[in-house]
Amino acid sequence: QYVGRVLHRLRAETGAAAQAFGTFPVERIAGKVAPAKQFDFLWQPMDGDTLDVYWQLLRRLRGWLASKTGPKDPKRRAFAERLVRVVEQFTLAMAQSEEGSKHQPRDFHMFENLTWFRQHYGNPRAVLWAHNEHVWRREGNGGVDVLGRQLGKALGEDYFAIGVDFGDGLSRHPTQLYEVLFLALLGLLLYLGQGRSLPPMGSDYVGSDAKAAEGANQTGEQFRRFMVGYLSFRLLIDAIKPDFHPLLGLSAIQLACILGLAYYWRTLRALSQTIRRSVPFVFK
Repeated sequence: QYVGRVLHRLRAETGAAAQAFGTFPVERIAGKVAPAKQFDFLWQPMDGDTLDVYWQLLRRLRGWLASKTGPKDPKRRAFAERLVRVVEQFTLAMAQSEEGSKHQPRDFHMFENLTWFRQHYGNPRAVLWAHNEHVWRREGNGGVDVLGRQLGKALGEDYFAIGVDFGDGLSRHPTQLYEVLFLALLGLLLYLGQGRSLPPMGSDYVGSDAKAAEGANQTGEQFRRFMVGYLSFRLLIDAIKPDFHPLLGLSAIQLACILGLAYYWRTLRALSQTIRRSVPFVFK
């Protein structure tokens, strides 16, 4: 995957024909791994024959750079050399004997490439999009000196690791994370309660009606429960967001949630009755 992209970019940036530096024998690599394990193959130990394919490719690429068919334009040549270096970085990482030992050179190579790009394009400012553990400032799992930690040491306070930025300078709760956790909990509750029907819509539901209500399988019941739960959550969570609150201190989303809950008032009523039945000691 990585090497294939490099070869494609080399051809696109330099205009070189594929014959100039050969093609990458993907089938020789993929043929050694069962299809179901292709995704995991990146961090698995490589046998000598497979690793030799990468070294051969690297030698061909270096020979192409040194030949008359190599790129002549200084900028194109510099970029081509960097791409060939990426192939070398990948091969060096994969040459490590254990999975854990492959992660440290990977982050060192990320730092090297990012430093090169900043210098090559003459702009010290850059936006990097990467996985959390690559950009944070602390040491990574297994004692890896991750990219963010290296950038922090090299750039000091000029390096910022940003989670979400809306551009207004206001501090915010990580409401996206709250929402993920809530939806996971709501999904679990819906799954556990899918065998329990709510009281029939519009019924007063008292104790004598319990058996009649059991087993009632109303169309769309789970969806209505989900909507009531989610609209209630958004009504509450939006109260801690620094949004525009034009009416009675409520945001537009909160107003929409209130309208939605009004639409599902029968489900709200049935849910409250079910809760009273399930935990009567709370309402004594």
